Amino acid sequence: TDLQGMVDYMGANAPAGTPLPVDNSQRSVGVHFPVDAPATYVPGGTVSFALSSLSMSTGTATDDSVSVSLGGQQLGTFTVDSTVAAGDKSDEVGTASVSVTLPAGTPAGTAVLTVTGATTGTTTTVPVTVVAFTDVAPGQQFAGDIYWMAQNGYAQGYLDGSFKPQAAVTRQAMAGFLYRIAKGGTAPACDPADQRTFGDVPASNPFCGEIEALAALGVINGYGDHTYRPLNTITRQSASALIYRYVTHGATDPTCNPSDQRAFTDVPAGNPFCGTIEWLKDNGITEGYVDGTYRPTTVMSRQTSAAMLHRMSQGIS
Repeated sequence: TDLQGMVDYMGANAPAGTPLPVDNSQRSVGVHFPVDAPATYVPGGTVSFALSSLSMSTGTATDDSVSVSLGGQQLGTFTVDSTVAAGDKSDEVGTASVSVTLPAGTPAGTAVLTVTGATTGTTTTVPVTVVAFTDVAPGQQFAGDIYWMAQNGYAQGYLDGSFKPQAAVTRQAMAGFLYRIAKGGTAPACDPADQRTFGDVPASNPFCGEIEALAALGVINGYGDHTYRPLNTITRQSASALIYRYVTHGATDPTCNPSDQRAFTDVPAGNPFCGTIEWLKDNGITEGYVDGTYRPTTVMSRQTSAAMLHRMSQGIS
């Protein structure tokens, strides 16, 4: 029986007349993430959460602090507040606010943070999901923008663990980026029975839903022959138009006054994208190149797309 089992345990582990020692380590610790905590984290990123129930309601041994470690590497020590408010009969006594930085070399996958009480030996584990790319080191140019895209689910890496930051972006991929930023997920699939906006984007196209949604918002206009050319790479000037229309909810593209000074030496007033490129510069979405050019017909790479879209999002948040 349970009672006999308890008697046997006490007989085997406690000398006659001596009570069993008290185990002051806690077995149940509360871990609370902020409501706006990201679903994933990146190397060099900050993980913040609150702890509760670190102290026993009775007993002499309590923790003044807890340490947080990852794979044996200590990331920080945090003060425990064991104050009991008048009338508080909850079991949440013993709280701490934790904020640690994941090491730059943290691999992709599940990183298990270990919280340890300094006095009682209380331990609890806090698993977090880490997104990391083999070809994007923290601190390199555009790394923050790339990991912002990945952390929010706007872009994914490849099966080999890379991001391929210099790879070209297609017109359909850019539509996917913009839709995910707007809606936070993948668009519903297109119904084959519905009429298509573009003759070359059938319902079977994996980006059909995103392209149709952005076309309905006036973000995508396509070409005069009613095509979108989804597999074509997107140029820096075309990207400027999509970003402008996205932010302005489909407003008509602005034009440039030939008498005004230009932001970039290679974007004259006669360029059909002059107005949207100038708008990007005025709103801090692009800086162009150090030689004063924008290089409007250069193809957008994944890293420059991440940078522009990140700045765009910061400007409209």
